[in-house]
Amino acid sequence: MAHPPRPAARVLDITRLVSRAGRVLTGIDRVELAYLRAMSAAPEPFFALVRTPLGYVLLARDAAQAFPDVLNRGAFGAPGLLSRLSRVPGPVAACHGWLRRHAHARTVR
Repeated sequence: MAHPPRPAARVLDITRLVSRAGRVLTGIDRVELAYLRAMSAAPEPFFALVRTPLGYVLLARDAAQAFPDVLNRGAFGAPGLLSRLSRVPGPVAACHGWLRRHAHARTVR
């Protein structure tokens, strides 16, 4: 008996949303945030992708679902050494540190 096909994984690039950390979100940012919430709540396999100066970060569903609340509260924690070395503004560097700590996978460019 054949197994039913598995649903394809969905990936949402939230790089722009991450770049707005510590700032007021624009309409485009709020739409991206709505997509993130909807896609991470759907039953299909889901990942969020972020491009940082040091490479790419892939978030699994749990971290992607937690990210909107973390973004709204600005609760990223202190930026790590890699974030401080990347010459990114304060809140975005702290956000990159949070992303790396919660990453499902990371890779260089």
